[in-house]
Amino acid sequence: AISLSNDGALVLGHWGIDDIYNRFEPVLWQAASRTNITPGWLGQGRYAVFNPAKAELALLQHDGEVAVWPNSALTAAAASGASAPEPLLRLAAKPGRNRVALSPDGRWMAISEGLKVMLWDRQAPSAAPLALAGHSGDVSTIAFNPDGSALVTASADRTARVWRLAGTPAGKAPPSVELGGGHSAALSSARFSPDGLRVVTASDDNTVRVWDAAKGNQLATLYRHAGAVRSALFDASGEKILSVSDDGTAMLGRCDACRLALPALRKLAEDGVKLAPGELDSLTAEGKPRLHTFMLPRWLTDGK
Repeated sequence: AISLSNDGALVLGHWGIDDIYNRFEPVLWQAASRTNITPGWLGQGRYAVFNPAKAELALLQHDGEVAVWPNSALTAAAASGASAPEPLLRLAAKPGRNRVALSPDGRWMAISEGLKVMLWDRQAPSAAPLALAGHSGDVSTIAFNPDGSALVTASADRTARVWRLAGTPAGKAPPSVELGGGHSAALSSARFSPDGLRVVTASDDNTVRVWDAAKGNQLATLYRHAGAVRSALFDASGEKILSVSDDGTAMLGRCDACRLALPALRKLAEDGVKLAPGELDSLTAEGKPRLHTFMLPRWLTDGK
């Protein structure tokens, strides 16, 4: 759960111990010096994340309290050891909160609470949050698209959902598109492409899958790991995907199937694998299904 400050000067990560206490705490570094500068009040939290486009971060406490702080509070604390100043926004504690995300435009804050996500409009602080309900399993990841007009959630129910925030009437939950029918195990992450048109998902079924964010169609499946995939995301160009797995590897590679139409993919395959004359016909014939007598009921094979 790594995130960078909007100016790239700070790196925020987490460390955890798999014991009965299930400890999971934020750690802050200066990117240039690689120095750990975690202030005490930040290190006592459970989960933290930077806003990728604004100088702020959200901190989730162990008791479920959520606060938004300016990045200047981090650098000031690192320089002087000062205690935490007053946050930009604070939400009262509530058990069951797991993740928090800030939209790049600074308008929205999303918090996962079990099967649902609660969405706060920071431009209307007195308004009640919107409940984004639709998953039948715990939500594992929340991520906004680059302009903050949509949100994607990944869940243990083997699906992801894209929620369209733009144009949604005030006080009404936004509509969603399900990205389902592909993964056979719980999803660990979901992220938008830089242009917001696609979503990449990672799953315990060892695969990475790419989806059309608007229609929910699956565009590609990447079989590149021998263990559960914990995270996957596009690079800045949108043409490569980075994935990290329990098999101990991180893989970065181009996803041609994510960006090219089927005729272009066929041409790539033909150019990449030169077949001998007649070999394609032979392979095609071998690929056709054939019924053998032992696959048929006895009344169709004279009792054999």
